Amino acid sequence: MKKPIPNFPDYYITSQAEVYHGNKKLSPSTKPTGYKQITLYKNKKPFTIELHSLMKKVFNLKGQVVDHKNGNRSNNSLTNLRGQSYSQNNKNKHGSKYKHNRDLYGG
Repeated sequence: MKKPIPNFPDYYITSQAEVYHGNKKLSPSTKPTGYKQITLYKNKKPFTIELHSLMKKVFNLKGQVVDHKNGNRSNNSLTNLRGQSYSQNNKNKHGSKYKHNRDLYGG
């Protein structure tokens, strides 16, 4: 099921984090940090947003930040996301499921 993306006419997102413009499925890009992002256009102006943030907005996830339950930053399906406080999210980052910044960038 596609849900409309607020403030972006003709854009939709599914619970599997698939973004559509009309009937055309868009391909997200991956940031060096592992997060997926997508660029939406409004009045010919581009807006780039991380998919997990877009999922939070469209599916009304409560909490200050979005946590990826399995630690996979590229898995933005609704079943893998939950809203959490900054404190809860930071506690999760210290578990083995997350790559630490030092692993990504050295140090």
